Amino acid sequence: MQTPELLRDFDPFSYAFYQDPHPYYEVMRQTSPAWYCPTRDFYFVTSYEWANKVVKNPTLFSSAYGAVANQPPPLHLKAKIDEIKSAGWVRPPTLLTADPPDHTRYRNTVSRAFNARVIANMREAIESIVKEEIDRFISLGRVNMREVFSDTIPVRVIIRTLDLPEDSQADVRRWSGDTTAGIGCLLSDDRAIEAAHGVVELQRYMNSEILKRIECPRSDIISMLVDADLPLADGSGTRKLTMEESMGVLQSLIGAGNETTTKLFSSMIHLLAENKDEWRKLKSDRSRAALIVEESLRLVTPSQALQRVATDDTEIGGVPIPEGSKIFVSYSAANRDPEVFPEPDRFVPDRPNVRDHLSFGAGVHFCIGAPLSRLESVVALEHLADRWLDFRLTDENTFEYEETFQLRGLKNLFVEFDIA
Repeated sequence: MQTPELLRDFDPFSYAFYQDPHPYYEVMRQTSPAWYCPTRDFYFVTSYEWANKVVKNPTLFSSAYGAVANQPPPLHLKAKIDEIKSAGWVRPPTLLTADPPDHTRYRNTVSRAFNARVIANMREAIESIVKEEIDRFISLGRVNMREVFSDTIPVRVIIRTLDLPEDSQADVRRWSGDTTAGIGCLLSDDRAIEAAHGVVELQRYMNSEILKRIECPRSDIISMLVDADLPLADGSGTRKLTMEESMGVLQSLIGAGNETTTKLFSSMIHLLAENKDEWRKLKSDRSRAALIVEESLRLVTPSQALQRVATDDTEIGGVPIPEGSKIFVSYSAANRDPEVFPEPDRFVPDRPNVRDHLSFGAGVHFCIGAPLSRLESVVALEHLADRWLDFRLTDENTFEYEETFQLRGLKNLFVEFDIA
């Protein structure tokens, strides 16, 4: 089959793809169930049907991929990066990069910190944080929502969840960016070195916090990890998590918990600014916030794609996939599959299947923090609707996205608003 013109010389690490991946994904979906990218030697799976099948078959499509999306540091940096990392700990596979049964043991150990009762009990704290952040900027009338809202609330919620000092907000936000810096993008030498230092700083900080909980437990996730009993692989008993395992779980929570929700917040506001009828409906009925969150997740998909590795020779929709092949499951493309979501580019919160999107994944790796992210987003929308009479996007917006094809979010979002 002849390669479509749009996909000739295609590189996922290109600025054009970072800024608008959807035309590329549409052509990939029309071309092949598993479109091979020769410039990077991996496959893109873009249909809803096959995305679901791949992520729900961890035996054949493994999550033990290491850093498939991250380009390894160039040879001239490897020694420097290795030297920096040597001052920290080696992060073992736990949640994101482990397969069952190991993944199951870790997930079951951590999941009780994110059960429905625990999340519901966090609503009051989240509302307090959202109100405080709105109070900080409400008198200004014109702000960059990325700076004053989207970046601040998720990190404060994570800090509250982990019972970290409030004055650690700037550091935790910076470390969150460092842990995800190389995902789906090409880093400059300086940024790669900076991020490596940041990850080690985070590890040392969390090591200190874990030691504090060992000495004096609290009612927080860190204390829960310290106290948790991890089942042994052979089923003969349990053991405590190692320091490296505890820090690995916390690093995942800090990175994933901040980056995806931060990007969702800005994009939701952007979508409502472009669909004012939905803003007016929300103003009249706060119960619509949950629907708006779900449709925003579908259209925006902050975590655009996650990777898998084929554990054996197989096929995807008749396309041969050799053992060891690297596969990117594009949740973003699946969420705009017209076979599942008619008029997929339209913002329609009242879709009958609005919650069927794959923005939090599916199967055993369904995002453990999804209930918390959903609650944060609903509360944020409810309180913006309470405090804003109306709002508008300003002329200074360029709507430029961050340079990564995996964690997609606006760099800035400038709005002006009228106070309710």
